[in-house]
Amino acid sequence: MELAVISVAAAAVWLASGAASRRPGAGRLRATVIPVADDPVALVQAALEIEEVFSPDLRQDAVLAGQLTAVLTRIAQAGLRTLPD
Repeated sequence: MELAVISVAAAAVWLASGAASRRPGAGRLRATVIPVADDPVALVQAALEIEEVFSPDLRQDAVLAGQLTAVLTRIAQAGLRTLPD
C-alpha cells in the first residue's frame, strides 16, 4: 500500500508541474491542485475531490488521506517543488 500511496503523491506533484499541462483534461486537474500545491493537507483534500481520479470510497478513506498527507509532507520537507510553466 505504501508504494501506491507514494505513487499517487508523486502524481499529484507531477500534475502541478508544467509537464502535466500537455495531457488531456489536465487543465481542470491543475486548476484544482495548483492553488494548494504547497500545503500537503489542502492538496490531499483537493485531490481527493477529483471524481475522475478517486472513487467515492477512496475519497472518504481517512487512512488514505492521512497516508497521502504524510508522503506529500515528506516530499515538501525534502525541498522538492513543482516546476513553473
